[in-house]
Amino acid sequence: MKREINDRYSKDIINYTRLLILNYRRYFGRRGVLNSDGLRLLNELVRIVVIHKPELSKIIKEVRKNPIVENFMKFAERVLGNEAYELLYSTINNYYS
Repeated sequence: MKREINDRYSKDIINYTRLLILNYRRYFGRRGVLNSDGLRLLNELVRIVVIHKPELSKIIKEVRKNPIVENFMKFAERVLGNEAYELLYSTINNYYS
């Protein structure tokens, strides 16, 4: 379900999404909620999505309203496909290895 990257904004959305996942320990707290640094990145991501990819607006607004990892991963799955979960699992497994 991965979408084709065809413009700068799609690349920005993908890069911000990957950044939040790959730095899970930095941007998410113990209970899986985005911390203040993560919320700053999420707000930038919301701005880009709402302006340039309105088809993703509803799901990203839900993440903004309730910024837990489960909601963010629903959005990430729409953007990255299965890669989103692969990145999250590898990030978590590398942390505990």
